[in-house]
Amino acid sequence: MSEQITWNSIFGLVGVVIGFVLSQLTDLMKNKRRKKLIKKAVIRELSIIKKTLSEGSKKGNKIPNAEFPLITETYDSVKVELASFLKPDSLAIVQRTYEEIKKLNSEGGGHLVIPPGLDHLYQFTNFDKVIAFVDDSITHLSS
Repeated sequence: MSEQITWNSIFGLVGVVIGFVLSQLTDLMKNKRRKKLIKKAVIRELSIIKKTLSEGSKKGNKIPNAEFPLITETYDSVKVELASFLKPDSLAIVQRTYEEIKKLNSEGGGHLVIPPGLDHLYQFTNFDKVIAFVDDSITHLSS
């Protein structure tokens, strides 16, 4: 009789362990997928910003009104989560990039000139410098 109780206890314990391992594995897979999606979304946002700045750079630092301000909603909504899994050096680069982008977006910083009657904004900021930050961030997020 005691042999039967021992086997029942062992089977029960094995079942609990298997259930625990499976639930942890599921959470791990979900977290990995979520991190990948977050990185991909931020890279996509940075790629759009880079394209806008590259085109603006070719036109003498002019950004069409329709493309301004540069959208940073993805980063703004996931920056806490991003900070939880990025390496500190990569996080610092991405944060610095978005600081530069927000400087471009700020009207109070003296960066914008809106010529009367024209359909674009003129920036005094060097777009190539910001593009280099964006490239560096994309590289760090892709690794």
